[in-house]
Order: sequence, then structure tokens, then C-alpha cells
Amino acid sequence: MDDNYFFEINPKIEDLEEIKKWLKNEYNENGESFYSNWSIIENSFKENRLVVYKLNGFSVGFIVWRKDNIVLDLDLMVIKYSLRDKGFGSRFLNDFMDFAIKMGVFVVMLFCSPISSERFWKKMEFIKFPENCVNHNLSYYKILINILEPNSSIDESNKIELWDVEPHQIDNNLPKWEWCFDKNIELPIFHPSNGDWNIRLTKNGVIIKDDKVKYFNREDGVFDYCPFIFIQKIDE
Repeated sequence: MDDNYFFEINPKIEDLEEIKKWLKNEYNENGESFYSNWSIIENSFKENRLVVYKLNGFSVGFIVWRKDNIVLDLDLMVIKYSLRDKGFGSRFLNDFMDFAIKMGVFVVMLFCSPISSERFWKKMEFIKFPENCVNHNLSYYKILINILEPNSSIDESNKIELWDVEPHQIDNNLPKWEWCFDKNIELPIFHPSNGDWNIRLTKNGVIIKDDKVKYFNREDGVFDYCPFIFIQKIDE
């Protein structure tokens, strides 16, 4: 692999025109459909949401993204057809992840389109969203920060429990995910969720709140960054 590459976060109009040219050629030659997204690509350039992968001075790949606070949507990632399956996509994505972390991003999410890209995203350690969490069953995510993973503990006097159903559907079912911790959470909890799912907060052995995710708030220590929950600190 040629090492003469560059991750460009401030592409120029010349880079955009170069991308348009090879996208159009690929569409005409083999039916690659990314050219049909040209208006999205062009708007992202105008709004500074386009990063470009340059090899030997030429623009050979790009990523279109949108950021909402700590959540980043990766809308498009394209490598020039003739350079695919040669490791350039993996290197480009890793550089982009470093860029996202510097922007304060906690998680990157995306929709696998075309479906043939699913193999690549799994290879890059993206995880499919749980069922009933988002609208598309080909949606994936990757968390970029260190988190407290779901766990079990002998001492369950301080815990967060999350069900993947609404409160009226719980009956006597056990939670799908559970985080037990001491009085202080050493690592944040960051996990996919649906605003209508049931979540229960127990502190010092007492159930403090038991309701839909969307009815928790900052005072409870639960931040709803749909489709994720973020819990960093539980006050005494």
C-alpha cells in the first residue's frame, strides 16, 4: 500500500470537482449509484461536513457526516472503485474516528447501504443496534469512549436496569441489560436505547425512579441522546 496519503478535513473546490468526475465515470461505467447522492455531497462540502482521502495528491475517497452533540451520523463513506479491497477504506475510517474523538464525539452511527457494505462495518467493529431500538435493521454503531459494560454484581443496591420494552410490557421479565456499581460510577454508562423503553434506577437499595427512558432527565443523572442513554454520575 502506498503511504503517500493525506486526510483532508478542509477540502477545496478542486477536490470536490475531482470527486464528482470519478463518481460520474463510475456511474457510467459500472452503475455505481453514489453519484445519485451528489446534492448531499455538495451540501456537505458547503457546510464543512466533508472530509477527503487523498492519495498521491488525488482525491480518492470521502466521508459525509453530521454531528448532534456527542452523536455523529456517518452518512456516506466512499472509496474510488479501483482502490477498494486494498486496505484504504480501513485506514481512512480509522483516521476519521480519531478526528471524531477530537470533536468530542462519543459514538458513530450509520446505516448500511448498500447492504454489501455490512461485512466491512462488522470488520471495523461496528455493532448492530438491538431490535426495536431504531427504525432500520441495518443500522450500526461504534462507541469511541471507555464505558461501563453491562454487568452483574453480588451487591445490587446501586444499579441501572434497562428493558427493551415499554413499562406496561415488563410483567415479571428480567431486564435486558443491568449495570451494578458502587456509589460512584467509575466509567460512564453509554448504551443504545429507545425513549419508550423502561429504565429503573436503584440507589442504596431503594428504587428511585422506574419509567420510560424519555421521562428521565438530567436531575436523575440520565441523559437521553436518542438512540442512546448516557449516565456519568448518580448523585447521592
